Amino acid sequence: MVSELEVKLEKLRKRKDSLNNEIEEEKKSIEEDIKEALKKYWGAEDVKFSCSIDEFLNGFGGEIAIPIKPKKGFYPPSRKALDGIRSDYQEFKAEVDAEIQDADKQIKFIEGALGFGRASPKVEKSSFSLIDSKFYSLWIGNSPVFLYEGEKIAYLHTKRKDDALEIKRINTKKIIGDDRALAISLSNLKKGSFCNEKGYVIAGENEEIVANIFEQVLTGKKILPRPKTATGYVVKTEHRHSNGTSEIKFRHWGQIYLAKSGPDKITEGQLLGSGGSYKAYVFGNKTVVEFDQPSRATYLFESDYFNKLRIWYRSDLLTRKPEGFEGRVIHHDDRDDWKASIDDFLLD
Repeated sequence: MVSELEVKLEKLRKRKDSLNNEIEEEKKSIEEDIKEALKKYWGAEDVKFSCSIDEFLNGFGGEIAIPIKPKKGFYPPSRKALDGIRSDYQEFKAEVDAEIQDADKQIKFIEGALGFGRASPKVEKSSFSLIDSKFYSLWIGNSPVFLYEGEKIAYLHTKRKDDALEIKRINTKKIIGDDRALAISLSNLKKGSFCNEKGYVIAGENEEIVANIFEQVLTGKKILPRPKTATGYVVKTEHRHSNGTSEIKFRHWGQIYLAKSGPDKITEGQLLGSGGSYKAYVFGNKTVVEFDQPSRATYLFESDYFNKLRIWYRSDLLTRKPEGFEGRVIHHDDRDDWKASIDDFLLD
């Protein structure tokens, strides 16, 4: 089955061929116009060109043509007239060349994206100069896998195979740079996409593999690099009670209150584009997120949307109000107000 990118690539190649043909047709047209003009000026039966049309258009300094049987009293057109023709062509060609260069850039991007899509993800140790030398991460080819979050991108990192992979973030501009606009328009790069350092978006089966690994790290699972295994990693299992409260350290009164409210399960991870540690309390189709820092507000979600929305920045959640985000509750000096707001949300 032909992919959307392959369709775009074919259209761009045809457009580039069409633009090159426009240039050749314009040169032929100019050559005929000059020939007819010279015949008219000289009153000649024909003219013999002294240089090629390319030489003339690129600044040939001699006489462009020799008249065949000219009539007396006729003179060749002024150099100014010929220079005007040359100038008009060069302006036309500059515009078309700019379109060709733009098409070439898009073609190169798509060809790279299609080739990248055939590689398989694996946890291994390698170097990436913009981040670190020799570290374990989830790689495809020579690039770490990145989770695009807008102005920041996230990746997995650890220096030692006995330490679990953790989420780190870096400015998107430092990694993707000038390719970002192309990635957004051609590769459908958007928040929540997994990609490489050029913005090539991971799709299909590879996307599922990558999302599963990031999902486990984001929810607090310990992913340990194991170079000799097929996937390059193992998941360290931990024994917990059915609601996940065993081995969880609650950091403040808000987390303790939610734990006592009878959640179906509790997960730990990093949330909302900031890397802040949190505990997510799942009550059926309602999820309450409480950060480890009591100074941060409590965030409310529909459980079905939580996995998708937790990578959003808090500012984006508050301004865009996506489906599945139910708002936030500020920690007041009066704890009863906060508790009442949480109870209302859970009982609604």
